[in-house]
Amino acid sequence: MCRSLGVSTYAFRQVDVFTRGAFTGNPVAIVHDADNVPAEEMRAITRWTSRSTATR
Repeated sequence: MCRSLGVSTYAFRQVDVFTRGAFTGNPVAIVHDADNVPAEEMRAITRWTSRSTATR
């Protein structure tokens, strides 16, 4: 969390799934170390990335 701004930051990666080639699958955003991210923040990440999200 960036305390000076009161903003949470999370590492994420966007990957293609269900494909054998680049840029032909379904993109998904993987949020790393997100076990304790509140559900509302995960929904906000989903809206921001315009992708389905998963935790890792």
